Amino acid sequence: MTIFGGLASATLLDAVLTPLLFRRFGRPALEASLAARDAVPDRGPAARPVESF
Repeated sequence: MTIFGGLASATLLDAVLTPLLFRRFGRPALEASLAARDAVPDRGPAARPVESF
């Protein structure tokens, strides 16, 4: 019972708490990082990193 309760509570906390914490604390840092990246002048396609998916 303890193991299943721990797994269930950890899953729920991870699914709910992580997005809430990111929204509260991570979003301003992400927006600042993106704004700083956009402020750098574009030096053409060779200067941009290649996205690999």
